[in-house]
Amino acid sequence: MIRILTILVLVAALGWSGYWIAGRMSVMRGIEAGVAEARAEGWEIAWDDLSVAGFPNRFDTGLRGLVARGPGGWGVEVPRLEVMALSYRPNEVIVVPGTPLSLLTPAGPVAVEAGDLRAFAAFDGSGPPQPVRVEVEATALAAQGAGIAARISRGVVAMREAEADLSHDAALSLSDLAVEGIDAPLPAVFDAAEIDGTVTLDRPLSDQPNVTALTLRRAELAWGETRVNLTGALAVGPSGLPEGELLLELEGWRALLPLLTGLGLAEGQARLLSAGIEGLEQDGRAEIPLTLSGGMLRFGVIPLAPLPRLPAPYSP
Repeated sequence: MIRILTILVLVAALGWSGYWIAGRMSVMRGIEAGVAEARAEGWEIAWDDLSVAGFPNRFDTGLRGLVARGPGGWGVEVPRLEVMALSYRPNEVIVVPGTPLSLLTPAGPVAVEAGDLRAFAAFDGSGPPQPVRVEVEATALAAQGAGIAARISRGVVAMREAEADLSHDAALSLSDLAVEGIDAPLPAVFDAAEIDGTVTLDRPLSDQPNVTALTLRRAELAWGETRVNLTGALAVGPSGLPEGELLLELEGWRALLPLLTGLGLAEGQARLLSAGIEGLEQDGRAEIPLTLSGGMLRFGVIPLAPLPRLPAPYSP
């Protein structure tokens, strides 16, 4: 009996070792195929060292000296990148980049440092890799570039597939946000910035989609006695201009006026806006209906700002 058990254990160990080796080869082939496809699309990708370890229960992929530059000027330079997955759940990965790292943008590089920075992603394994859930978490993060510096004590970004086709629930939460270098009278620190909504796309994420609709359940910015929250829904039509209705909720709104004029709102518009808000204020709070139409953001008949033209949704 002992001899039979020993043989069974050896067979199981050899089988699992074979599975891990085959999985490691699959990881390497996947990296090679993904890099080849990216390079064919104009990306420049290089690294100093690549390894896959973690036997027997994990696939730990390590990249040292990774540099990736896209044709549009976007990219990243990372001193090290660790991608970890359980060998029996390879479609769920944890990604830990080393810092300081550099984000490459068309406006120049952005230096990023963090006490901790990591991401989790789960993919649909039924076809081409499609993320069904993504979470990014950072603590003590600081970014600086193009004369602007920002820092947060903690930040979380999350995305998951929603029930409707091509829709994704997305959320953002930032604590103790500070921004320097913007020519406007910003508060020294925003206590919190939070967004919760659903984005609808015209194609799957892997096909470089455009936005067709956005539902905002919450978009809040708070500092001191001031709180700004935006809710509503908008759609993007063939023109690329967003249209819809939003509701702006304000508390401690008078602190906003110097900020808006500092960002370019004309003095006359600011006076009209102030008078309109005063008429809506109740118990220190005001709810302001906003309209996005004809390429302009309006409060009633008051034009506030021109709207950006977004990429038009795909029409087959």
